[in-house]
Amino acid sequence: MEKAARRQEAAAEAARTYEQAVHTVLDRNARISVMQAAYARNAMTADDLPAPLAVDGQQAEDLRAWCARADELLAQAERNLTRWIAETVIHRVFADAPPEAVRLDLTGTTRTRRDAAEPDSAGEPAEEDRRARLRTTLTRVLDRLAPDTVEDDRALVRLAAAEVVAAADAATADSRLTDVRIRVRQANERARERRDAAVHAARCLQLIAHHDDPGADRLRAALNDVVAGRLPLDDTLRATADRMAADAQAAAARRYVAHSIDQVLSGLGYQVDGGFETLTAESGEVYLTRGDWSEHAVKVRVDPEAGELRAAVVRTSPSDEAEERRRLDTERAEQWCAAFAAARDGLAEAGVRTDLQWVIPPGDQVPVESRRSTAPRQRTRRRERER
Repeated sequence: MEKAARRQEAAAEAARTYEQAVHTVLDRNARISVMQAAYARNAMTADDLPAPLAVDGQQAEDLRAWCARADELLAQAERNLTRWIAETVIHRVFADAPPEAVRLDLTGTTRTRRDAAEPDSAGEPAEEDRRARLRTTLTRVLDRLAPDTVEDDRALVRLAAAEVVAAADAATADSRLTDVRIRVRQANERARERRDAAVHAARCLQLIAHHDDPGADRLRAALNDVVAGRLPLDDTLRATADRMAADAQAAAARRYVAHSIDQVLSGLGYQVDGGFETLTAESGEVYLTRGDWSEHAVKVRVDPEAGELRAAVVRTSPSDEAEERRRLDTERAEQWCAAFAAARDGLAEAGVRTDLQWVIPPGDQVPVESRRSTAPRQRTRRRERER
C-alpha cells in the first residue's frame, strides 16, 4: 500500500508539473498573439516572433524549454518594436520642426539658426552638434515607450516632444522634457491595461477555440477584436469569456478523464460497451466486459458534478445453481477489485488523481440486470472521486 501511495504521489506531482508547463505555454501563446497584433498595427513583419506552440504530445521539460526560448524572442521583439516606435516619433518631431526653431543643447546654452552658422571653438558648426544631443536625449526618453502604445498616445507624446524642440531656453526645455516623461508614463500605463486585457482575451481564445456552445462564434470574434486593439475588454465581455473558458476547460478535463479510464481499463483486458465518452454526459453509464466473462459485467456510472465514479460488478444472466453462482460472483468481484487497484495506478500515471471513498468487499450478492437496463442504480462496489 505504501509503495502504491508513493507511486501515486509521484505521478500526481508529475501531473501538476505538466499542468503548470501547459499553463505557461498558454500564457506565452497569448503574448505572442498580442505582439503579432501590435506588429500588424505598425505595418511591420513579425519574422522575429516565435510561432505559438501546440502542447499536444509534448513533455513538460520540452514545454519549459520552449517557454524559455519564447521569452527571449519576445523580449527581443519588444525591444525592436519599442526602438522603432521611438525612432518614428523622433523622426516626425524633427521633420515637423519649423526652420526658425531654436536648437537647444539642454545644458544651458541656446542658439538661433543664425548663430548656428558660426563655428564653435573647435571650428565646427555648433547647431548640428546640439541638434544631435537633443535628439539623443529625446530618444533616450522615448525608448521607454511600451511596444504596444497606440497612435493616439504617441501623438500626445509627439506633441510634448515638439514643444521641447521649440523651447526658447534650456530651463523651458527641461520643464517640457519632464512633460514628455509624464506622457510616456501615462501612455505606458494605458498600454499595460490594454495589453493585460488583450493577453487575457488571447488566452480565453485558446481555451474556447473548438467550443461549440451557442454564442461561441460571436464571442471569439469579439475577443479577436480585443487582441487586435479594436475593442475594449469590458466587465460583461470578460465575464462571458471567463465563463465559457471555464466550461471548455471542464469539458476537456472530463473528456481526458474518460479517455484515460478507457485506455487504462482496455489495457487490463476490459472492453467498453458504448464508449467512455458517454461518461462525460450527466448520468452517463457504460458496461465493461471481458472475453472470459460470460455471465458478468461491470457497470460504471459517473457523476460529473460531484466528480465521482462508481463501479459495480453485475450479473448479466440468471443462474439456477446458487452455490456456483455465489462462487462465480465472488471470483468476478475479486478479479474486478484487483483490476480496479491496478487501474488507479494507471490513472495516476496519466495524471488523474483518485481518492477511494467507499469499498464493499467481495462476497455480497451481485445484482442481476440487463446490460441495456435503465433501472435505478444498484449497490455500489466502489466509489471514487476524481480531481
